[in-house]
Amino acid sequence: EEWQLSARWVLGERDLARARPPERMWQGLPTCCGQMTSLPLAAVFAGRPEEAYRAAWHLGFFDNGWGKDLNAALVAGLSVALVTPVDPRSPATAWQAVFSAMRSTDPFGYARIRWSQRAVDRWTDVALKSAREAAGHPARMFAVWDTAFQETTKWEAQVPFVVALGSIVMAEYDPLCGLQLTQEWGWDTDSYCQLLAAFVGALHGPGVFQPDWISAVKTRVREDHGVDLDQECALLSRLQQLAQRQVLVERS
Repeated sequence: EEWQLSARWVLGERDLARARPPERMWQGLPTCCGQMTSLPLAAVFAGRPEEAYRAAWHLGFFDNGWGKDLNAALVAGLSVALVTPVDPRSPATAWQAVFSAMRSTDPFGYARIRWSQRAVDRWTDVALKSAREAAGHPARMFAVWDTAFQETTKWEAQVPFVVALGSIVMAEYDPLCGLQLTQEWGWDTDSYCQLLAAFVGALHGPGVFQPDWISAVKTRVREDHGVDLDQECALLSRLQQLAQRQVLVERS
């Protein structure tokens, strides 16, 4: 409903019975909408975080305020994850590269805006601090989130961001343990898990997921939504090849 109204506005309609400006979506709250829809762009621009960021930012009419930056930074980080090898003896190194990419990919200079802190930096710090200060006790981390997000709708952009990052750090970068932790706090668990799962899959490859899990997801997506995930992956591969030959997103 919200996206239909805003999409028509972006396409030029001004009949308020059919179109509304995107700034009014969700009362202007920065939401996780871009986290639900834009992550596949990372595959198109694998290893090219600024282009991945720009694509997510320009296409993300469904993101508001600093949520556009936060969600685009996630896509940039995911593009780096896709080309970053993981040393099983020191998985933290790969994750630090991802965190660094999200912080440093800032083509529009959000970090240089006076008298304010970039949301990417603020919420990355919250996620890492809440995990580390909990000292191996998830309940302590969850208690911090209960306080920090007491008055926050649990699908606002910063919440899945913090839960995904905090969970993987708490799990000492064990991928399946981290995914389990995204389910333990409650609230918008599907959003939290799918966000972390994208990074886990990018870093560790599809082999991290059991074949019957993959089969179950592919079956349900096909039967419930008419989408063939193999075809979607093939499309992303073709787009990646195209992006290597021509500019897909204008640098404006």
